[in-house]
Amino acid sequence: MPRTVTVSFGLAALLLAASCSSVPQPAPASVPVKAPAALATSPDGAEACRAAVASTAARPIADTSLLSTETSRAGLAARIALKGAARPWLCIAGPDGIVRNVSYMGEG
Repeated sequence: MPRTVTVSFGLAALLLAASCSSVPQPAPASVPVKAPAALATSPDGAEACRAAVASTAARPIADTSLLSTETSRAGLAARIALKGAARPWLCIAGPDGIVRNVSYMGEG
């Protein structure tokens, strides 16, 4: 009797596996994710960051330049170069373009 049960379970498992592989699976649905308008091009946050770095360093905004930006739902992280500085500055702005934090990425 145990052999019959083992063979029956083995045959059932084989049939189940064969039937599952032949069933077409639907393609995964692509869900478009639209970034908030402030993050789509992020000029407001990036410019606010340049102004914040210039203000913090007591320098004209012309002495700053945007090195890179990273956006997310939480906002924008911008690396800003300041003329004469050895390292860049890091600026965090919210999705509304308001600067949350500015810090120098070097010593001093």
